[in-house]
Amino acid sequence: MYLEFRVLNRTGTGLLRKGDPADFIKVSDLIDFHVLETVIDGYTVFKNGHGTDCLYKVNSTTEENTPNCFRATPISAQSLEVKYNGTDIKVIQTTEGSLFTKQSIVKPAVSNGLIVSDTKRDILKIAVLNRYQPNIQPAVGFIYGFGLKSGALASTIAHDSHN
Repeated sequence: MYLEFRVLNRTGTGLLRKGDPADFIKVSDLIDFHVLETVIDGYTVFKNGHGTDCLYKVNSTTEENTPNCFRATPISAQSLEVKYNGTDIKVIQTTEGSLFTKQSIVKPAVSNGLIVSDTKRDILKIAVLNRYQPNIQPAVGFIYGFGLKSGALASTIAHDSHN
């Protein structure tokens, strides 16, 4: 299944012609959204559950080592634990439709000596992984404003950190 939403070429004009480099993903379906293939600049960089190579051609004559190569290693549930030290915590406060955030100071929910997500108050854990160096522990914090009651969200890029 291929999806196309207002595809833009490099000049932003909305025209994609045969031979133009394209960035797109191929997914199994719109419910599970399992990524089957990722194409960047017209070259397959992910297929059959694995990345291909972080090298891809920028144009027909030049190869470039892209800095967007993920070298992060798997993390454990323990690496996301935050020990409670008896103090209040800072929480990133989001506002729907805005890129601006605020900060709140709150008393955390604690279980077995660890600060945990508090879905009743919409305070969730947030983690940033270092994508450039393997075996670096994630930075873990807390965020408000998503309304998530179960499950998880993941993103490959956040413009505040690019991690």
